[in-house]
Amino acid sequence: MGLRDPGEGRAMRTALLMALLFGMVQGLWAGGFSYRELCSLLGDLRGWQAEECTGMDLESPQGRMVMASREYRCKERVLQVTAVTGSSAMAYWSNWASFKPGTTLNTPEQLLKMIQVEGFPVGIVQSKRGKEGVIVVLLGKGEKAPGVLQASFRGLDWEEAIEALKGLPWKDMERRMRQ
Repeated sequence: MGLRDPGEGRAMRTALLMALLFGMVQGLWAGGFSYRELCSLLGDLRGWQAEECTGMDLESPQGRMVMASREYRCKERVLQVTAVTGSSAMAYWSNWASFKPGTTLNTPEQLLKMIQVEGFPVGIVQSKRGKEGVIVVLLGKGEKAPGVLQASFRGLDWEEAIEALKGLPWKDMERRMRQ
């Protein structure tokens, strides 16, 4: 679930790309901007060292999708952040759609939570065997949301990961993805 070395981040981005391409058959829409513009919204996080943002613009007969990804490091802590717009973004959210904020599921292996952060629905899964997990932020409301911000984290707990992610402009991302 977490990133073990810098090369694994590239492998994760490749796997993510393949999953997004698979979602293309559903028909995609991503507004009229490029991944470079989306990268500009994945700016620096205070106290974290950021790698170069990468991404893609996908145009096909089924529509359009934009994805941007950036890795952040602070000592042993890692955040791999990806912003996605288009109908594939909803594939990230589909596992969370039936949960309401306030939902918590505890098992011996993991914690699953659904909360609201600054007005946005946020799904969280954290391994209990280590400080690693995944956070998914729905950038908007319901099925018409324009995109998703997803972060894999390692070396910190979910509360710390949320605090770091709040350093990114979620409302600006939502507004820009709607254009």
